[in-house]
Amino acid sequence: MVLTDGILVAARELGKALREDAYLRAYRGACQAVQDDPEASDLEKQTSDAYEELIAREQADAAPMPHELQPFYELRRQRLAHPLIAKRGHAMRLVRPHLAEIAEEISLQLGMDYTALAAAAQPVSAYSCSTEGGKILCQKAN
Repeated sequence: MVLTDGILVAARELGKALREDAYLRAYRGACQAVQDDPEASDLEKQTSDAYEELIAREQADAAPMPHELQPFYELRRQRLAHPLIAKRGHAMRLVRPHLAEIAEEISLQLGMDYTALAAAAQPVSAYSCSTEGGKILCQKAN
């Protein structure tokens, strides 16, 4: 796979535009506000931990009884009611269709379905890249 100078320039321009995009700035700001708030971040951690515990129990064929689910549901309710977490959720709902439009535009420019291409792509760590003659050459790592 060869990443030409044109592809690299276009990718940099897209990255810059995305960093400046109002929807994405609002979403990143809302995410940072949740991380910076001890109460919100603690609710997120508690909810995540409780969820992981429930999943582990199910995988161990020890499915929780309905009354054992109540603490998780209460944590989830508190988390979703937290103003900063709710604001982040709202920002996410606004940014998703915006990103879908961007992916559609990329697909039109590429002449192929970008989302299918991105979904099928290997993680970057699966490639070894080097530069040669002003181009970046990437190949699958061993």
